[in-house]
Amino acid sequence: LEFRRVLFRSMWKGYIFRTPRAEIYTITVTTTRGGAAKLIVNDEVRAEGTTGQPISSEIWLNQGAHAIRVQNISGSFDVQSVEVK
Repeated sequence: LEFRRVLFRSMWKGYIFRTPRAEIYTITVTTTRGGAAKLIVNDEVRAEGTTGQPISSEIWLNQGAHAIRVQNISGSFDVQSVEVK
């Protein structure tokens, strides 16, 4: 198997996380420079932006498990961090 760190066009990385209670959360993704990305939460596009700067969204989430996807729109880049506050 070959594992790639860099995302090329249409590729994505996914993350699963659990929220302790229902409330509004801020999800922030940081990436290296080199393209554009979508932030997708529970299969809903929440934000798009240029890589190399934070891409974030506020969203109401119920208590439980949720999914985040960072999808490449153009160029190439690596996901450095995903933060849920």
